Amino acid sequence: MRVRTIQQLVGDAVTITANLMPPMPEGNLSRRRALLVLAIASGGAYAGFSTFEAMSTSDQRIWVVVFIGAAISSIAGFAFSALTGAALFQISSDTLYAVQVMLIASIAIQAYSVWQLRAHIKARSLAPFFAGGAATVLPGVLLLLHAHIDLYSLVLGAFLIAYALFMLAKPSFRLPSDSRSVRFVIGALSGVTGALAAFPGAFITIWCGAQGWDKRQQRAIYQPFILGMQLLTLGALSMLQPQHALQPDTFKFVLPAAIGGYLGLRVFERMSTHLFNRIVAGFLLISGLALLARVF
Repeated sequence: MRVRTIQQLVGDAVTITANLMPPMPEGNLSRRRALLVLAIASGGAYAGFSTFEAMSTSDQRIWVVVFIGAAISSIAGFAFSALTGAALFQISSDTLYAVQVMLIASIAIQAYSVWQLRAHIKARSLAPFFAGGAATVLPGVLLLLHAHIDLYSLVLGAFLIAYALFMLAKPSFRLPSDSRSVRFVIGALSGVTGALAAFPGAFITIWCGAQGWDKRQQRAIYQPFILGMQLLTLGALSMLQPQHALQPDTFKFVLPAAIGGYLGLRVFERMSTHLFNRIVAGFLLISGLALLARVF
């Protein structure tokens, strides 16, 4: 009965993957590629669901939360921790384990999204953001380890809520400045928020949305930046507190994060820039509320 259940789940996963794939042009090469994708999907699904059945009940619940959170957050490209944090902390009695699950899953989502958006990413445009973020990650981590951050979370949360409500009410708002120095400052602020609040996308997401850019151009800026800041923050934390390095056991949650990320990006591709901007504002609102929840 167990094998039959896994096979049914694999069949469903492959069917969903086939339905979501874009139409393939005629030709033997295209058909071979389609078959290869389906073979990989079926093999990955079989391995993933087999692993799922071997997990503890707690980890199975975490797996489902990661999958759902990844699918929803990947529509906008951020806010995974805000969407899943409360549920993960409720399920897991080990706070450090829950934090590491959020980190590894978020990195997996961002890495997959960056790969899918690679054609739109321009390193030269990203350089000032990364320079600013790299300059403030280590100070931010030191503050996280040695300072009380409740006031910071309160202020940032209130700001995000206010800005999100403003953008929902006035979506046509635009910021006129787009100099390299401004990009450096935005990157620096985002580097701090990434270390202190696990939210490197806060200021850079707001800035991209206020430029009036197409949805892909926005994500081609803030998606690789978020990934880079997460990796830098993880490296800084591992260097300063080696005992808090990622547990190998958390890597089993990469698969649900990647599957959810795939589904979220498919939804993203089908929406207009106007709708995307409103969803981003909604996710900023949720992120602000999540920060306030930490304080109260």
